[in-house]
Amino acid sequence: DTAITMTMPVLKLVELPTTVTFRNAPANYLDGNMIFSVSPSRISAAVPVEKVDQITSLSVGTIDFSELDAGLNTLNFKASDITDFMITDQSIKNFKVSVNMSGMTSGLFSVPAANVTITGQKQGYNSVVTSNGISGVKLIGPADSISKINPDMLSVKLDLTSYDVKEGEQKIPVLITVTGDTAVWAHGTYYVTINSTASEQ
Repeated sequence: DTAITMTMPVLKLVELPTTVTFRNAPANYLDGNMIFSVSPSRISAAVPVEKVDQITSLSVGTIDFSELDAGLNTLNFKASDITDFMITDQSIKNFKVSVNMSGMTSGLFSVPAANVTITGQKQGYNSVVTSNGISGVKLIGPADSISKINPDMLSVKLDLTSYDVKEGEQKIPVLITVTGDTAVWAHGTYYVTINSTASEQ
């Protein structure tokens, strides 16, 4: 008979405050310069014993800055989607996260076509951007920052090496970068169109 060996993780029960992880944050917010709350604010959870000394809070989800508008933002995360730890209270089904961006303002801008570039090609393909820039980009930030934004400060760099590139035209979601200001970000989802042909090997 073939013996099957299973390694079961050793878990330890902890009670810690809840938090969220922010992604694609402008430099001004990298040091946790954020006003937000998570409800429930503390939970009991079972975490891998080797991580107990490293954990000071439990992240219930990730918020991309493109999801945040000016004013009060409310987002919900399902407890069932969490894989890093096991919540012991089965009555907790959701986490409500409020992120306060009051005091911010917004403006609409365009990314010039010249500022949309491909930095990495998918192996086996040659792709070009066919979109004529990106219009209607909603930027959020302090009023004095928004008033100083000009289109040349906005850019998109496309690294296609990890995308599922196909021959012909495709719409690709992009991250809009604001250079020259550390407190402004783009709200919403934006796309550029690329046209790809198979390259000679």
